[in-house]
Amino acid sequence: GNNDADNYIPMSPEKRPPRQGGDMSYVKDNIVRQMDTYMAIRKAGWPDDDCISDVYVRNPELNSFWYVGKVARCTGTVSLQQA
Repeated sequence: GNNDADNYIPMSPEKRPPRQGGDMSYVKDNIVRQMDTYMAIRKAGWPDDDCISDVYVRNPELNSFWYVGKVARCTGTVSLQQA
């Protein structure tokens, strides 16, 4: 065929431009760091999973929600709404 996929030549990693996205780009170092943070949050909330919550933000004009992270509350700190 005569399409872009037929003419694709992969670029070697050393010639690729830097990834966009900074500390959120999908590379091994960032994934490991984010996994470590997630495990620390789970450990802080253990064994009571009720103190671990997902956090979402909402665009009231579009009624859209985006997941932004997790929070763990420890005994004697704050309520979910305050967190």
